Amino acid sequence: MYNLEGFYFFIIMKIIPSIFLFLTFFLVSCSQSDFTKESNSVVTGQISLLLEDSQSYNSSFTDKKEKLDSAIVLSKSIENDSLLLKSLSHRAFNHFYYSFDSSKVYIQELENTASEKNIPKYKAYAASLFGNYFYKNAEYDSAYSYFKKSNFLYQNQDSIRIAYNLIMMARIHQFYNDYVGGEELATQALDYITQTENTDYLIEIYNILGHSYLNIANYEQAIMFYNRAIDLLPKEDEKIILENNKASAYICLKQYDHAKKILYDILERGDIAPNSEEQAFILYNIGRLKLELNKENGFEELQKSLDIRQRTNNRIGAIENHIKLAEYFEDKNKEKAKEHSHKAIDLSIECKNIDNHLKALKIITRLCNTEEVRDYLREYIRLNDSIGIVRQRAKNQFSKIRFDYSKETEQNLILKTKTAEDELLIQKQKNTNQLLAFGLLLTAVLSVFLYFIIKTRYKREKIRESYRTENRIAVKIHDELANDVYNTIAYTENTDLSEEANRLRLLDNLENLYNRTRNISKENSTIETEKGYVEALKNMISEYQNKQLKILIVGIDDMGWERIQSYKKIIIYRVLQELLVNMKKHSEASMVMIKFENKGNKGHIYYSDNGVGLRDDKIMFRNGLQNVENRMKTINGTAIFDSETGKGLKVVLTYPL
Repeated sequence: MYNLEGFYFFIIMKIIPSIFLFLTFFLVSCSQSDFTKESNSVVTGQISLLLEDSQSYNSSFTDKKEKLDSAIVLSKSIENDSLLLKSLSHRAFNHFYYSFDSSKVYIQELENTASEKNIPKYKAYAASLFGNYFYKNAEYDSAYSYFKKSNFLYQNQDSIRIAYNLIMMARIHQFYNDYVGGEELATQALDYITQTENTDYLIEIYNILGHSYLNIANYEQAIMFYNRAIDLLPKEDEKIILENNKASAYICLKQYDHAKKILYDILERGDIAPNSEEQAFILYNIGRLKLELNKENGFEELQKSLDIRQRTNNRIGAIENHIKLAEYFEDKNKEKAKEHSHKAIDLSIECKNIDNHLKALKIITRLCNTEEVRDYLREYIRLNDSIGIVRQRAKNQFSKIRFDYSKETEQNLILKTKTAEDELLIQKQKNTNQLLAFGLLLTAVLSVFLYFIIKTRYKREKIRESYRTENRIAVKIHDELANDVYNTIAYTENTDLSEEANRLRLLDNLENLYNRTRNISKENSTIETEKGYVEALKNMISEYQNKQLKILIVGIDDMGWERIQSYKKIIIYRVLQELLVNMKKHSEASMVMIKFENKGNKGHIYYSDNGVGLRDDKIMFRNGLQNVENRMKTINGTAIFDSETGKGLKVVLTYPL
């Protein structure tokens, strides 16, 4: 007998405490997990609140920085990469706008963290911030590369930021006087902006396009884009720059009345801040307009505009003022005209502004004596000859970054060595080989997979077909032969076979049984599908013809059977056989016509007889015609039946070639 007391003691002292400890540990773990989740949720809410507060316009830069620093610390504490990168991106952005000199360090931190966490969205944003940083430092080559890199990393996932990068790249093209390239990039940006309906960026794009057309002397097109931008601005004071641009286009078109109306309307509205760039621009255009209308006018406005631009350190604008003042003094005071021309030349060289450099040289050649003219003329010719090369070089430089961007290409632009080009080719070849190998492997796997699927499906279909064939043979033997065989046996048992007439009748019965057995065998025998197919099909059809029934076959030799797959030929053979068997049993027809025809990429077979037709829908299924429809479906074909009682049967069979 078992010691039950010892067994119960073991259960109580050993197993139950273990179970209790396990349950205690499980409950504590669950509680800790729930507490951790709840704690993380609270911290996440705190971070979101800090990020929201840091975007407030009422907060100082110091307040913004403190909130963002706290958000970064909290994000690291709960290991939330998304919130960490969001906080870092806000901090880098704020430093760029409020403490530019220190921003590079924070942008770099954002880029390093995004690369470490491998989050393309923030890597792209860091690249865009670097583009802005270098653009503000007038390092346009580096800025362009980073804007392009940013778009490459976004991979069409952020339309608004891609559009912004394209706008900045278009500006760089215009800075290098590549107005066609700028137009192309602005048009690309337009495609992205229309997806987001961002009005501010749309206005900037129209302004860039207007500026491009203005500088390639397509003034009407420029005015059209300036008008589009102006229509999108809700307030009159926001339209000043664009209206000024439009006035410039009208001055170039010599439509001075339009330009005058625009400029003086702006002055009358009183929306311009004193000593602002907007005021300098308007005064410049008014002075330019007066100079165009009367060579004696415009000095006061041009000089005042120049004074403002010198105070605001707008060197590009100052060049334009010096050129116009040189034109003003050209017939009045040659020394002052020379002075302004020299200042325009010096600033143009400093700003690398070739167009205005040429304009200033052109003016000074008209002011100097013969000896001085030669030097300036040589410089003008040299600069004019080189301007195309300089612009093409700049255009090619940015086009290369735009269309061939990759890590190796970027190294090639920095190092400009043959080694980097070779490395790029090797990497591309390696990638191609890897893709090819992967493609071959995938093709092989799919081929094996498809082979087994087709093989399995073929086996299943073969088994089904064998079953259907056996079932059909059994039915035919039972319905068509069994009774006749039984009657023949009974006839031999009950009839005197010594008489000649009885023996002849027995022989006729036996011959009839033999012929019908042979027909069943032929109906289910193997079908030749190669060269002998047409002949076999004709023979099968002809076997149903006798003195009472005429069968007419049309077009069978013109079907191009060699391009029809074997399994389709078998289906066609069996379907026609089914129709003829049905006709023989039920139709009482004396005439049958079977017409074969190809139309386009489909084959058509038209069957018609002059029998009794189908009496009702149920007969169709009883007399075997349902098999015709089912067989045609297996080859993606159709069978259409048309019949009226007493008017025969028509069938149209259609199948793809």
